[in-house]
Formats: sequence, structure tokens, C-alpha cells
Amino acid sequence: MKRKSSAWKRILVMLAVPVMGAALTACGAKGSGNAAGTEQVKETPQEDGSYLLYEITDDGETYDRAMLVSMDMGSCALVLEEDGTGWMDMDERETLTWKDGVITLDSDSTKCPYELSEDTITLTEDSGTVTTFMRADALPEE
Repeated sequence: MKRKSSAWKRILVMLAVPVMGAALTACGAKGSGNAAGTEQVKETPQEDGSYLLYEITDDGETYDRAMLVSMDMGSCALVLEEDGTGWMDMDERETLTWKDGVITLDSDSTKCPYELSEDTITLTEDSGTVTTFMRADALPEE
């Protein structure tokens, strides 16, 4: 993988760590009811898995997947293992732990809330920057 410019590295680091500002909410509902009002069964999406950087919105500018790939950011990823560990790679691989809608970065113990919805994990910074990762069956090789 080609090395990104120093400016992009700084932008990515600034986005990656504090970007995770929203609480976990997503619960997909499956209707099992009838007209009499039978209870609905809720199915909670599972966080564990591999995710690729899909979109970043910052200062009103949206960088979609195609643009991120053209900027050599197509392999930026987030991996959440079933055992509560994982890693995020926005420029360098950073190990992490995760539980109950919060990712904790191992390097500095930064706690980052996230929101899961269907096959996406959305990280929202207080400044309004939004970073979205989409579930991927496989990650690109570096």
C-alpha cells in the first residue's frame, strides 16, 4: 500500500480516535405478530466482524467510498473479534477492546462510543464529523 501524505495521516488520526461519539442503538425488529397485537421479537445485530471505511463527512464535505479508494484509503478498516478484542487501521494498526457500544483503544485507553445499524458502524465526532464503516466479507490485502 502506498504511504499517505503527512497531512492525510494527521486528518485520519484526528478523525479516527474522537470520531466515535454516538451511543449504540440499533435493534432490528422482526414482526411475529398478528392483528391481535402479539409481541414482536427483536433481533440485535452482532458487532463482531470486519468493516471497511465507507464514508467520511467533515465540514459539509462527504467523501464516499469511491473517493476514499482514489485517495488510497480503500484498505482502512475496523475489525471487531467475537472475544471483545480487535483493531482499527486508518494509517497504522491500533489494537482495541470493545463492549456494550464502546471501543477502547489500547494505546491510550481512549473510550469511543459507536452506533451499529444493520451492516454499518457509525462514529460521530462532537464537531459533526461522521465516519462510517460497512461490514465486509473480506478485507483487502495490503
